[in-house]
Amino acid sequence: MTTQISNKCIQIESGEWLYKGCFIQESVHPRLVGKYEVFKNNKSQSHIGRCYTFTEAKKLCRENHQ
Repeated sequence: MTTQISNKCIQIESGEWLYKGCFIQESVHPRLVGKYEVFKNNKSQSHIGRCYTFTEAKKLCRENHQ
């Protein structure tokens, strides 16, 4: 896992991105609210939150950027 902090949103593979030291994953589930999960890009992949839009996910990344 990389620790490089990027100011650009980089798509890793389908439905997965790295942005501002965070990992955004598209995660559609009928029982969960929201479409995107946000995790810190660290060894434990600390969960930051879940949100409805990609824009909200990027905002969570910016707010949790070190």
